[in-house]
Amino acid sequence: MKLRDYLIENFMTQAEFAEKIGTKQPVIHKYIYEKTTPGPSLMKKIFETTSGKVRPRDFPSRFKDGKVAKN
Repeated sequence: MKLRDYLIENFMTQAEFAEKIGTKQPVIHKYIYEKTTPGPSLMKKIFETTSGKVRPRDFPSRFKDGKVAKN
């Protein structure tokens, strides 16, 4: 499940989710719009906080040639 879909399904704002995982709203915005991907520690927090609904494979692959690789 995409992070955006999880937030909608759970009636949660980006800011609320950011607080739950210990980061800031602009970071969540970047994840949702695929500007960057979470590192291992935040990825683990996202997975745990969403009870496994949002998984690492739900984000684009890490950067390739300076650009986000598309799924």
